[in-house]
Amino acid sequence: MDRMKLVGVILFVLLSFSVSWAFGEAASEGAIVWMTRDLGAIRDLSWSPDGRLIAAITDEGVVLLNSSSGDVELLLEISSPLDVDWCTLGRIGVVTQRSILILSDSGEELARVDLKDVVDEGLVQWSPDCELLAVGTLKLAPKGETGLLALITSGGGVKTMAELESGVSSLRWSPSSDLLAVGLDNGRIMVFSKEGKQVWTARAGLALTYGDALLSLSWSPDSSQVVAGLGSSVVVCYTSDGRELWRSGLLGPPVASLDWSHGGIAAAYGGRVTVLNSSGQEVWSTPDYGKPIVEVRWNSRGDRLAILAYRWLVLVSPEGAVLWSTGLLPSRATAVAWSPTGGAIAVGGLFGAAVFLTSPIEIQVPQSVTVFGGRAELSLSLENLAPVSVEATLKVSVDGNLAEDVNLLLPPGKTRLNLTIEVPPGRHAVDLECESPGGVSRASTKVTSIEPLEITVWATHSPGSPVDLVAAISNTNPMTLPARLVILDQGLEVAELPINLSPGVTYANLSLPLDPGVHALGAKVVDPTGAVLAEDSLSVSVIGPSVPLRIEAPSGVKLGSAEVQVAVENPYPLVLNVTLEAWADSALAYRENPSLREGESREITLTLPSGKHTLLVRASYSGFTLAEQVEEVSTIPTWLAAAVAGAVLLLVVAILSRARSRSSES
Repeated sequence: MDRMKLVGVILFVLLSFSVSWAFGEAASEGAIVWMTRDLGAIRDLSWSPDGRLIAAITDEGVVLLNSSSGDVELLLEISSPLDVDWCTLGRIGVVTQRSILILSDSGEELARVDLKDVVDEGLVQWSPDCELLAVGTLKLAPKGETGLLALITSGGGVKTMAELESGVSSLRWSPSSDLLAVGLDNGRIMVFSKEGKQVWTARAGLALTYGDALLSLSWSPDSSQVVAGLGSSVVVCYTSDGRELWRSGLLGPPVASLDWSHGGIAAAYGGRVTVLNSSGQEVWSTPDYGKPIVEVRWNSRGDRLAILAYRWLVLVSPEGAVLWSTGLLPSRATAVAWSPTGGAIAVGGLFGAAVFLTSPIEIQVPQSVTVFGGRAELSLSLENLAPVSVEATLKVSVDGNLAEDVNLLLPPGKTRLNLTIEVPPGRHAVDLECESPGGVSRASTKVTSIEPLEITVWATHSPGSPVDLVAAISNTNPMTLPARLVILDQGLEVAELPINLSPGVTYANLSLPLDPGVHALGAKVVDPTGAVLAEDSLSVSVIGPSVPLRIEAPSGVKLGSAEVQVAVENPYPLVLNVTLEAWADSALAYRENPSLREGESREITLTLPSGKHTLLVRASYSGFTLAEQVEEVSTIPTWLAAAVAGAVLLLVVAILSRARSRSSES
């Protein structure tokens, strides 16, 4: 920090402690990042989209300041600059008394559009989509003011260059980038499309005098309405197509600044600020500061309102509560700009420029955590919204007792932090508090500390039926634990059962309809946060209701013994230990226990003696019948066939002999 910046900071701190603030105590010294007093008066400020730089309008030109240190990164010697705006794509728009400039973030001139006349005042604003730069000017003349509106493309092309009936006093794009509202010093509001065509116009001010000029404009967050602040101390609300919705009552002095966010419509008039709802009704008001309010601006989240007054800046909540203030600044303030993240704010004025931290460190922690063995591993996310590294102190308390006190240096953005704290068995409230120059933030979580559980799972299965699981879960903790029993098949969840685990052993039953095959099942007990409390695994072979069984026996009557072919096949994707049995006339004729792979069959041959037989063949698995078949088989003994053949032969011989005898007699 150079000498001039150091002098500025010292002077600021001394003044802060010497002046009592009407709204609360001055901010601590740590809330200021830097202050510079060697730039002269600051007319306007705008942050780069990444929050790394700040563009400042000074008498010498446009200065790009390092937002972390206040050092001058680049001085652009531009004559008579009036206003500046930095778009989200990195281009800088500047209006001077003689021209409109579009610059790169490195200061390179990308485009220049010369104005017809030298102007006295100018406003510039990029559309939120960064496609168009809107410029409004005011030129003082003996016969009255004149104004100009220009719409310039990001490449420098002139889309519109129109002369207006009066000087431009306010300029606002709708958040959707579709409409541009322009306020004139004669009290008229004009709304233009992106193509540069006038969509509608209305005279918001009722008196045709300078005292009823339109001084400020702001759009609703959804772009459906626009409000105008008048010199006659009235706020007027229009729909986006030009229909007047309401007018507020007389507020007092002219409405110098408006800003509409989810927190409401902030209207600054004289030394007071009033927040209105979308119907124009007053929600809350500040006391009179005693000095005119320069500007009001909500941050991007709508949870902090910056009020810039004569020589101080105060931040308030959407409910009107004062969050902090700068105390007295070295001299009059003229401009204020939030950082893109809302974690810091830049103030400019006759004293130069300064950056303050505005947001505490944001803490993100799981709502509840389950831990084992008395050691809690807390995974935190700490987000520093400021563009600079911030010193912070993190305190962790268990049931109101301080457990950890950690000093941190947090860079911009999110930081992951893992903390280990000791917690006895039971349920505990863990509170976290992070104190930084931007304020104090708090978060809390619930920690359940338990001793490990035990689970044993076994299965029963009948072929063709679902698999029945029984889980025995042992809880040695002195409390009932809400949990879920989750069953996985090949790593995929197939069933779950909510259970409350009382101290002791809890039994749980599940029935799973599984396809035939071998299933590698896993069983997990998980708490409401998903933490695994216990797990077990087992392998289950699932058999279908039947297997193919084939018997091939001779048809008709068979001479002698009969050979019967029997075959059984395994159609399932597993090794099947089947019992194959055959009974002939109720007598066990065969038994075997083959192990069959998928698609494999077992064939046997049974030889049955002569006679008529009833053959029963059965294939079974663990006592359950998978297939059964009955066949009738008949055979004739060989001796009987020989006897019949001999008798027939004797009969034939007798017949022939008798025939010869008759022939001899004749």
